[in-house]
Amino acid sequence: MRKKLLLGNWKMNMTIAEAKVFAIEVNALAPLDEASKVMLGIAPSFLALSTVKEHAPDIIVSAQNAHFETSGA
Repeated sequence: MRKKLLLGNWKMNMTIAEAKVFAIEVNALAPLDEASKVMLGIAPSFLALSTVKEHAPDIIVSAQNAHFETSGA
């Protein structure tokens, strides 16, 4: 059976420090990936990519487009 993909995208609404805390919490859900047949991932803002990848090594980390605003969707 194919796995489903569950990917969260928080636009430009978290600081790097908030992204680190979130990544640690989400990474704790990684064991559910195998049990539920759902691949977990998050798409942080560009500035938080390396922090999230470092603190969430067991989930998919992807990028999103840039925008001219300083925050928001």
